[in-house]
Amino acid sequence: MGTKTFLTSAISLLEQIENSYELKSWCQNYSIYGASQGKIWLERELFAFMEQAYRENVVITNYYDVIEKWGLKTQDIVSSPLAWLSEQPYLTVLGSIAWHFRRDHFQNGVLINESIASGTLLRLFRRLNELCTWPSIATTLPTLYGGGKCQSVPKVAGVYQIMVPKGMEIHFTDRVSNPYLTTYNVEKLSEKYSKCVDKEILYIGKAEGKDGLRQRLFQYMKCGWGGGKNHCGGRAIWQIEDAHLLLLAYETCDNASARERQLINAYKEKNGCLPLANWRM
Repeated sequence: MGTKTFLTSAISLLEQIENSYELKSWCQNYSIYGASQGKIWLERELFAFMEQAYRENVVITNYYDVIEKWGLKTQDIVSSPLAWLSEQPYLTVLGSIAWHFRRDHFQNGVLINESIASGTLLRLFRRLNELCTWPSIATTLPTLYGGGKCQSVPKVAGVYQIMVPKGMEIHFTDRVSNPYLTTYNVEKLSEKYSKCVDKEILYIGKAEGKDGLRQRLFQYMKCGWGGGKNHCGGRAIWQIEDAHLLLLAYETCDNASARERQLINAYKEKNGCLPLANWRM
């Protein structure tokens, strides 16, 4: 998963285009079906930017679920006016960005000659950067899981947090995908969550194994959506309806245990209890 460094470089490239009549005009006339006249360097940079956006998990796989859940209108996503964007939370901005990228998948070239040329993607990335307050770019759990690989996650030690996106109500169920999971009492979960002052952070975990975060997060996702048994801690997350819309962000660090304790202690001091899916220090 990516860092905010990618957002900074992406915004810099998009601003360069927005502030240049020549570059903007080239984008407006871009077509994959005809030979590009000049600006080969720009085409190369734009293709690299697109590929990196996928690698950094900015293009979420379940964007349509986000659009449907939050009732976003296509006409708003297409132009993403500032007044509308200023009211959008982090996840709907991610969903809107993914919509533009996936539209290009079906209509090759439109990301450049419409989304970028109009300045829409620049506005979306600026808003995403403004809302991204974590060391990494938070993304949805299915996007990170990547069909059961978590290949975008580094094999290093670190900590991670699972968070509820703004505007999503939390409801619990006793039905889970993994038959090996022991579920919590739904009323007990609701009671614990109701006592939390900070209702955004749901779980704080660490990774210190051989393959660090990649291995640990793979085990965690498999436990939630497959038949895995290697990471049953934090399993209350899988009793949340629409868990696929939750966000995950991580940070790498040398001493994951110490960093995890620091984060959990800070949460406990503020809330008087542990995060929803943490049950012990």
